[in-house]
Amino acid sequence: SDGVDIVGNLTLATGTLQFTNITGGGIGASNYGVAVAGTVTAPTILGADILGGPGSGTNYGLYITGSLVANLVRISAGSLGLGSNEIGINTTGVINATSVLLTGSGGGLYSAAGQNNYGVSLSGTIFNATVTGIGGVGLLGNHHGVLVSGLTANGGITFLNCAGGTGGSSNYGINFSGNFSMVSGTLQFTNICGGGLAAGNYGIYITGTVTAPVIIGSDIMGGLGTGTDYGLYIHGGTLGSTGLGQIDLTAGTIGLGSSEIGILIDSGGTVLANTISLTGTGGGLYSSAVGGNYGLSINNGSVNASAAVTLTGFGGTGMSGTNYGLDLETATLTGSSVTLTGLGGTGSTGSNYGVYTTTVTLNTTLATFLNCAGGTGGSLNHGVNISSDLTLINGTLQFTDVAGGGNGTASNYGLYIPGTVTAPTILGTGIFGGPGTNNNYGMYVAGTLQGSQLRMSCGSLGNGSNEYGINIG
Repeated sequence: SDGVDIVGNLTLATGTLQFTNITGGGIGASNYGVAVAGTVTAPTILGADILGGPGSGTNYGLYITGSLVANLVRISAGSLGLGSNEIGINTTGVINATSVLLTGSGGGLYSAAGQNNYGVSLSGTIFNATVTGIGGVGLLGNHHGVLVSGLTANGGITFLNCAGGTGGSSNYGINFSGNFSMVSGTLQFTNICGGGLAAGNYGIYITGTVTAPVIIGSDIMGGLGTGTDYGLYIHGGTLGSTGLGQIDLTAGTIGLGSSEIGILIDSGGTVLANTISLTGTGGGLYSSAVGGNYGLSINNGSVNASAAVTLTGFGGTGMSGTNYGLDLETATLTGSSVTLTGLGGTGSTGSNYGVYTTTVTLNTTLATFLNCAGGTGGSLNHGVNISSDLTLINGTLQFTDVAGGGNGTASNYGLYIPGTVTAPTILGTGIFGGPGTNNNYGMYVAGTLQGSQLRMSCGSLGNGSNEYGINIG
């Protein structure tokens, strides 16, 4: 039972076509506020207070399988549905306008076993759009602000103020479950947040391929959950295209548990562009026994640029420690230059490294660990910890301004090498052990450091005993 059902073509030559206070009926399923199966054409198309009916499932506010064609499309829709798949705006057709503004809110009932109540669901084709989606509610979760399941965009698209819903887990701000492609324009993310209140509430989740000439984003946050609430999560997917344009993304998390990671790339996930800059900030709660809250983590993934790669991570907090700024495990980094900056977080158990690496391959002529520092709390807060193989085939590996952390504690090394580091030229300046009480070495080589040229300048800020600049052994 639909409020308005447009099955054929509707054309308005001049003026404004407006939908106001439209609601689907019925108490069963599939009661749409406005359904468009034909082609609707008007200079301006406006809509407000468009609601799916109070049914038991799949009650969409606005449902487009046909086309909207206009200079301006501005529509706000939601759902009164109480079950699952209660979607504010669901489009599988075409929205073609000079300016498109869509705002959708998912439905559901907080005390019912509902799921998949999205604010906006996008597939098909869209032009020049700004999209805001707020996920709905239901005990089974998966209430995304926006679901993208195979979309072609033209002329740029901005995802603005999108948030996952509440109830269960896996409530994402934006879920790219299928491919997204855009030939021209900018793909922009602003104020994106996962929902709550359980675990696994990501800001942006990518399992498909997302491509655009320019991809930028800020204030991308994992939700207020109990663990694994990532800001940006590329899980086996691909972001960008080889040698094309710019990617500049900043993400974090407001999650309060463990593994609250700002940016995570894993399971073969890849980031591709001409220039790439990624900045992540970990979450957690300083007074709880949580840890492993990394700023930016690559675990079996790659970042590949034609020009510069810049990765920056700020570790989170939690009493269990191991809150790394950058966590690089089985990572391949490619670019004309690669710059890595990590600041360890806080945690009373310690081991809050600025940068932690294991099995890293650098395909560049200049790789720099720049402005890296261990965190605070406990001991073993190293600026850079290279635990196993780090290999640079050609060029220079450089450590600049690297320091151990700590707060009056011991064994906070600036640069710790228990693994094997190989590069033709290895340079280091401004490498210091932390301001602790004992054994705060500037550089500690417990493994192997090998190259054709090696020049390192190290010291210690420690104020106790055995405060060595360089310790080899």
